[in-house]
Parts: sequence; structure tokens; C-alpha cells
Amino acid sequence: MRAPGWRWARTHPLTSVFFVALAVRLVNLALLDGDRAFFAEPDAVGYWALGKALTAPGGFATTLLAMTDRMPLYPLLLAAVQSALGDAPRAVAFIQALIDAGTCTLIASLGAFVTARVGLIAGILAALSPTLIVFSTQILTDTLFLFFMTLMLVAAASFALRPGNGPALLAGLAGGLALVTRPAVAVLLAAGAPLVFALAINGRRRLAGALASTLLFALGAAAPIAPVLLRNAVHYGSVSLTTETAEHLAFWIVPLVKQRADGTPYQASIDWMESRYRQRRIARGLDAGSNPFERAALKSEVARE
Repeated sequence: MRAPGWRWARTHPLTSVFFVALAVRLVNLALLDGDRAFFAEPDAVGYWALGKALTAPGGFATTLLAMTDRMPLYPLLLAAVQSALGDAPRAVAFIQALIDAGTCTLIASLGAFVTARVGLIAGILAALSPTLIVFSTQILTDTLFLFFMTLMLVAAASFALRPGNGPALLAGLAGGLALVTRPAVAVLLAAGAPLVFALAINGRRRLAGALASTLLFALGAAAPIAPVLLRNAVHYGSVSLTTETAEHLAFWIVPLVKQRADGTPYQASIDWMESRYRQRRIARGLDAGSNPFERAALKSEVARE
């Protein structure tokens, strides 16, 4: 005989997953002591500082204009919390617990495309995932990014089974919101438009309907990132999303590759790269206040060499 709780969970799988995930995250949150627990990663301090800069008197427009190394959506979320509640990282972690519980529910929805039981099991596994639980308490983009990515996958799966304009638009919009959180999804979105068209044609939609779905996907994906691209084009003369890729390539990828290739210590490679970049920057007359995308291009150039 099956327990009543299991029967109720099978009848209401998504609700069950959401509340199990939320309960686990709230218990974990309650056990954390002090504010330092929310800043285990160095980037967390930087994101918190960006939120504060956005809420400073007269600092909103200036900070948004200068924020070329990060996507703006997560700092804007932090700024909203800081503006309403002050220096309260625990409140951010609570909001992220809700968002992450929603992600677990979306994962259950993905599994439910196979069977209801698969969906429930997938959702419970996500709800109990130590990685998701820990990251939901950190002042990092992971929780928000994963929510929008999973929402995009759910909408895409729905579109694949039954092509329609609604799921296409939702998939594009969710992907665009993921992109304005972290730039890594840009290539996936670029590949998504022809995939939407192919799925629509395969689903026996007429050419006009397939084109309409593809256009809605593209518009949904482009809308959230359009202000960032417009800012970069107008103020910096660049069509790149961020300068973060160059920093990542020069001071993370190259040192790791050299360490693996010839045993050069990681920090030695970083020091070497910084020295070469500084010499090249001075030679080209670029200072700390110059165009950040020109400096990023120089970092990429040195890294590739």
C-alpha cells in the first residue's frame, strides 16, 4: 500500500516539487550564520558592489553605462532588493530560493514530457541537488540564469511537440532573459532560430506559420538584450555584448592551457600576461579610462598570440 503523501505527490507533482525544493532551501538558508556565508565566491562581492552602485544617488545611469564587463539583469535585481531593504543579502537568498524552487518545478515539467513519474523523480532530484541548494544562497547569477534557461527548454520542448507561436515567443523571451543575465547562451540562441523554423516545418506548419514562429522567437530573444547592444554601439562603437570574454580568455584560459602544456605555474602565467598586456596597452596609448572594448580587443589579441 502506497503512503497517502506519495499518492498526493503523484496527483500534484509540480506543486509537490516546488514545496519540497522551497522547504529544503529555506532550511539551508536558516542554518547559515551571518552575511559572509552569501559571499563564498569572489564574484559575489563584485555583484553586490554593482547593486550598491546602481542605488547610489545619481549612480544608476552612470553605472549602467559603464557596466561593460557584466550583463545587467542580475545587478538590477540586487539593486531592487538593496533599494527596498538595504544591505540584506539574506533577502536576496530568500528570493533566489523561490526562483530555484521554480527551476526545480520546470525540471519536473521537462521530465513530464516523458512520463509523469519521470517528471516527479527529476523534480525531486533537482530539489535535493546540493549544487543547486548551495548556489541558491550565493550572490551570483547562476540561480537566475538557470531559471530562464530551463524555462526556455520547457517552451522549446512544448514547441517541438506542438509548434505554435506562443511557445516560440516564450522560448525566445526566456532565452533573451538568460542572455541578459549571462552572455554564454548567445551561440545557442543564434542556432535556435533555424531550429524553430525546421521544427515548425516538420510539424506540418505552412511556410507562413513557420516564418511567423521563427520571427517571434527571434524578436523575443532580441528584446531583452537590445538596450545593451544599443548602448555598446552608440557609446563604444562595438557590437560585442561584454568585455568579459577577453578577460576570461587572457587571465583564465591561457594560464590553464600553459599549465597543462608545459607546467608553467598558473600565477606565473597571469603575471606574464598582465605584463605583456600592459606593455601593448601603453604602446597603443590606451589608459584605464579608454574604450573598454578596445582594451578587451587588445587582451584577446595578446591571449591568442
